[in-house]
Amino acid sequence: MLILAENEYDLLVSNYEQVIRRVDEVTPLQRLGLKTYLPDVLYSKGKALAALGQTDQALSTLAEAKERAETIGSRRSMWPILCELSRLTREEGEETQARAFYNQALDVLDYIFDHSQLPGKKIDFFSLPHVKPLIEAASSVSSSPVRQPGGSRRFPRL
Repeated sequence: MLILAENEYDLLVSNYEQVIRRVDEVTPLQRLGLKTYLPDVLYSKGKALAALGQTDQALSTLAEAKERAETIGSRRSMWPILCELSRLTREEGEETQARAFYNQALDVLDYIFDHSQLPGKKIDFFSLPHVKPLIEAASSVSSSPVRQPGGSRRFPRL
């Protein structure tokens, strides 16, 4: 979906207002029918709002993104939403909630890894440029570093 690529680019170049405008224009249409990408679109808006210092609106938007991802069962969309929620709630001083979001994100990642068709490539997932910063930001709620995949629990819980 083109809006996702446009939003990702605008987030990279700090054009946050454009992301918010674009999402606000398309979101009502998606709520009526095209729900598959709604969690991702709302996630990009939440990130833009957070970058603009509008934390309350960002948390609200990300909570809606989380709800939409749960509704459609999109684990792919869920874990970055949970990482961002963890980061923002930690910044707001809500360590318990930040840890809960972080652990939920790791549970989703565990599920994805456990059901991956490319078992030899799981470790490469952490090297992807859109994955590493999210995991590192979310994991900063813990003093222990994120472990690499291996064992029954791939990531440390807080």
